[in-house]
Amino acid sequence: MSDNKNKILANLIKADLQDALTNESRWKVEGVSHYFQDYSVFRKTISVDTSNEEIKKAVAENARLHYNQRKEKWEEEKWLVEESGEKWSGNAEFKLYEETIQSDELETEDYQEIIRLINQEVKALKNKKDQQKKQWVEERLSEHPKMVYWGGLGKGSSVTSIFKTGSWYSFERKESGIKYSFYIPTNHPDLNNFPFDKEGFHLIDFPDSVPLEVYSEEGHAYWKKFLSLSDKITITPYEVETDSELSKKEKAELGLVKDCDICQKNENEMDNGTEKWYNLRLYHGTNSEVLHSCSTCYKNKEQEYLQNYEFIFAFPKKDLTHEGIPFNIENIKGRKIDCYAVQKDQNGKILQQQNCSHCQPWKSHKPSNLNESELDINALIQYFQKHSIKKISFKNGELIITHNNNNNNNNNNETISSQEENNSQELQLARNIIQKSNLQELTSEELNKMANNNSNQQSNKPNNNALWIGCGIGGTLVIGIIIGWLMRKKTKNK
Repeated sequence: MSDNKNKILANLIKADLQDALTNESRWKVEGVSHYFQDYSVFRKTISVDTSNEEIKKAVAENARLHYNQRKEKWEEEKWLVEESGEKWSGNAEFKLYEETIQSDELETEDYQEIIRLINQEVKALKNKKDQQKKQWVEERLSEHPKMVYWGGLGKGSSVTSIFKTGSWYSFERKESGIKYSFYIPTNHPDLNNFPFDKEGFHLIDFPDSVPLEVYSEEGHAYWKKFLSLSDKITITPYEVETDSELSKKEKAELGLVKDCDICQKNENEMDNGTEKWYNLRLYHGTNSEVLHSCSTCYKNKEQEYLQNYEFIFAFPKKDLTHEGIPFNIENIKGRKIDCYAVQKDQNGKILQQQNCSHCQPWKSHKPSNLNESELDINALIQYFQKHSIKKISFKNGELIITHNNNNNNNNNNETISSQEENNSQELQLARNIIQKSNLQELTSEELNKMANNNSNQQSNKPNNNALWIGCGIGGTLVIGIIIGWLMRKKTKNK
């Protein structure tokens, strides 16, 4: 092959790899997202498995033009192995393999650049997408106790296990915070109509008696549930409202409904290059109706949504053509995602949203070192007096201090940062009292009432010391502690 044809082939492949790094549709194989396998490298051979006809033709032509060179190399390797007394393990007859490129068939610079794109950039992007998808799937599994995830790898994607004999289909499931593999026999009659070729979520009903077992291998713990053929199961797509109708939410997830729930904009009215769909879930942490929003409607009330929904993710409008899980997921809110406003704890570490009062203001983020039953009201009263505080309000997840000399001028109100609150036990107590009592604000008058109530309760409280002494003499309570090892690793199919 001439140098010109060498360069044309190399440029075609490099351009194709660059396109794969930006074109999300290239990361889909038979309905499964986040897989790009058009190119692979083994030793000094590049294998090409692409639907691009121009590249396929150029790679095949390159192989044919190097027929004699490849055959001579094959014969030489075979002769050297047999001369050394070893058994030749290669093909009995020479094969051209028209879908491959050898390292010496391209210019060194071009070959090295192609290898770099495959082994570094494409691999790094795949790892990033895998991590995003893993996190998104885990958060979805938390939404319903009967939810399972199937990867859409086809009916032939059964597995075996060293722990149980037989052939199984392995689903992902989460129970009591533990993610585990959920195994169903491949010949189970209730799987006859299951959509194995489609990635997605399903609800599975099965007997409560099936145990969650932990297996150990090489120091690692693996959590699993194995169903038997006799276990009756019922499988439905996630959120099917009746036997024959999908809910609006389910239709939206399957790509059948694509309108914004707010403005009813149709996908054809959206800008294909810039607009995104937003998916908002778990209003105030409850299993509420999912809200679907276009970019415009989401941006109009972004702060309101950020403060009130536990999960928010977005994906480009062009991903609406994909049935199942979107390709390019942007996780905005989620339990284990860093605070979207970069709030930090007292050690300077960014808070996870599940632990951040800024991200989840509807939850009570009680400091671990405080006991609500023994709140030091008097200390808080002294704190009010020392800092001339008129009241402390709780708005949009933040504490706001109004001082006695503010004259109700909102411009002079002091908004307390997360770090300031974390460094002040009194401010943490103030938040706990407000949230526990369902108050909008805490005033010095309210604190004095609480102090008086506590004093009255203490004066009317009977002396139970003798009772506790008698109980101590009468017997001793022995408490056993069971330690369970939960080592969360990437799930291995055994």
